[in-house]
Amino acid sequence: GGGGRAAAYLFTSSSRKAYYSRFVADAIPVESSLDAVIHDVMNGEIAAGVVENKQDAVDYITWSLYYRRLRQNPNLYGLIGATPRHISDHLSEMVENVCSDLVASQCIQEGSGEDEEAMEDEEAELDLTPLNYGMVASYYYLSYTTLEIYAASLT
Repeated sequence: GGGGRAAAYLFTSSSRKAYYSRFVADAIPVESSLDAVIHDVMNGEIAAGVVENKQDAVDYITWSLYYRRLRQNPNLYGLIGATPRHISDHLSEMVENVCSDLVASQCIQEGSGEDEEAMEDEEAELDLTPLNYGMVASYYYLSYTTLEIYAASLT
């Protein structure tokens, strides 16, 4: 243990002193970039079994910095308001879009794999199952779009 004290020295010309002093003294919020990589993150979490349905996906996002910053800076993330309803709608739409894209790229499957008419439990439609391309993308840290292009080239 270092006793809880620290020091930092910044050497610069006097003309730049005010510029750097502002960064040392002012708190600059860190914003999330999860929305830029959400497809690959969700694919990885679905492949790992952490996210098993759409509600798990929404819950996963609520534990992220993205969710915290969404509430603090809604305009940056394309929201028109920061009410719980606005945020809930945004997260639901985000999860729906991500799942649609991952299904289209053959990385995941929605539902239980049974015939839609045969399903008695409506919540089974929310189930998310990883497919081979999704597991490969997750294991090798590949973008889901890379596997989508690969799958398209095989047909």
